[in-house]
Amino acid sequence: MEILEDHTTKFLSSIATTTCPVVVFAFPTSYDIHPKMDHLNLIYIKTLDGHEWLVPGMHHEGVSVCDDEFLDGLNVALDGVDAWTINKKQLLHLTSGAVSNIDDINLYQHSNGASIITSHIKFPPRFKKLYRPLSHVPIYHIVSQARQMASNAFKVLREADPIKRDSSYSRHHSHVLMPFYTMERVGIHVDRDVFIEKYGKSKAHLIDDDSLVYPSYDLYNTSTGRPSNAFGGVNYAAINKSDGTRKAYTSRFPNGTLASYDYDAFHLRLISKLIDGDPLAKLSYDTNVHEHFGTAYYFKTSSSLTPDQYKESKKRSFSNLYGTVNPSVALSGFFADVKTFKQRLWNAYQRYGHIQTPIFKRRISDIEDPSTSKVFNYMLQAFELEVMSIVMKRLQSTLDMDGVNLCMYTYDSLLFDISQERDTPDLHDTIFKVMEWNGIKVKCTKTQESYHDLG
Repeated sequence: MEILEDHTTKFLSSIATTTCPVVVFAFPTSYDIHPKMDHLNLIYIKTLDGHEWLVPGMHHEGVSVCDDEFLDGLNVALDGVDAWTINKKQLLHLTSGAVSNIDDINLYQHSNGASIITSHIKFPPRFKKLYRPLSHVPIYHIVSQARQMASNAFKVLREADPIKRDSSYSRHHSHVLMPFYTMERVGIHVDRDVFIEKYGKSKAHLIDDDSLVYPSYDLYNTSTGRPSNAFGGVNYAAINKSDGTRKAYTSRFPNGTLASYDYDAFHLRLISKLIDGDPLAKLSYDTNVHEHFGTAYYFKTSSSLTPDQYKESKKRSFSNLYGTVNPSVALSGFFADVKTFKQRLWNAYQRYGHIQTPIFKRRISDIEDPSTSKVFNYMLQAFELEVMSIVMKRLQSTLDMDGVNLCMYTYDSLLFDISQERDTPDLHDTIFKVMEWNGIKVKCTKTQESYHDLG
């Protein structure tokens, strides 16, 4: 193994001219700091034919070579090379987006329903107190684990030789990985004092100098594909609504606006798209689906449906969708159609051992304790993520993001942080139009106070 001590054209030439696969792993200085706020600790590079290099960053045993010039040169060298990493979001954060000409093995594995490879260095018990920052863990320990990661990665590459960058992988790369990376970089603004009051002083290090905290979307560790969103012990996907914690999240702009856009009866609308004839599409564009079902449950008109009945109708629809359909529920056959679809999906899973998602054709397999309802739930959550990621990419590609920050995804809703100058009817009309997906509309709630005030 060669440890680089300076910018060497020989090394970059070796990478650029290699004809075999290459793995590139970027390690942070600490797993306690979001990689957006962290610095490069080390870069480990290995080719399938056995050449390997270690590029020092902030690690205390080496002289840093990972400056902007080197990273730009590395990215140029990787262009056209069969280069892979196992956590591209982390690599992009640690290199400020400089090293992007690379594919993600875990994304490939995930899109094909296979196991992912860990990208974390494990601390031996004797290191936990002595070397908590990864920048102080002895290089030999990091290298030994990096070699194991490389071995696991090359095993995948050999078994899929030549590995396919099929449409499922390509769509996940462009519509899931990159949009979520872009959103993570934006960060979420917080009131520092309220954040520390609610989460404790031990979480103060999560806040940067601009009073931003950074979410971390785990795109691979759920079979459904619906990403979790947590970092440093803070679960951003489930911020408490009742204890004032949401008051910590505010706009980064003076007199700015937080705007939440979410879809009406999203899961009901989505499953309708998968059923022959799309029965809910027959409703008028402005029809409230929960209200529509509520009038059928209670034999009432929309105007006479009480708030409690409306609330209860949402629960009953949810039960009919995910549980056992009440035999008395006809509703023009919608839930009967759902039952038929669920059974067809279950039959396919039993026959083939997997199902494919509706848009990206990602394979879902090895569902623990599978059942008709569980397989259906996995499919629907995966479908939800595919639609939302397409919408996110559209928004990031269409909108002028100066003064407009798409800062958080929560299943069927997106949160924007908007400056006073950009908070105009034209902007919101554009967001409405871009977010509409196959006739499924969104509604918007706005506030100039805090996330708490969005309800």
